[in-house]
Amino acid sequence: MLEEEPSKEQLVSEIASLRQQLATLKQEKADLEILLETTTEHSDRVEAELHHQAQAVARESERRLTQFLEAIPVGIGVLDANGQLYYLNQKAQELAGQKIQPGIKTEELAEIYQIYIAGTDELYPFEKLPL
Repeated sequence: MLEEEPSKEQLVSEIASLRQQLATLKQEKADLEILLETTTEHSDRVEAELHHQAQAVARESERRLTQFLEAIPVGIGVLDANGQLYYLNQKAQELAGQKIQPGIKTEELAEIYQIYIAGTDELYPFEKLPL
């Protein structure tokens, strides 16, 4: 049994239906592109605001920590992740008689800042520095 071929009217109707589906898909695609762009813009704004807030919180936290470290009547130095001197509180600068010198290696701290074992003329051993 052979299937009957569609009539011209059926083909025209099918083409019209496919064109309508294509138009609908194109519109949905355009709508999705607009939605994606809007969502991306909103996400970028939210991310920027969160970044700004995080920076403000970090600055405030650092300010409070610095205030705390400056109030302590003991010399305190802070090293960064690379072992470079990052911070000396005022008492540490007074005791050392100098401010932070950039590029100092951790092993040179005792010599450059003249850190001695209490009551001696012997430099404090690097290995025993409370770092």
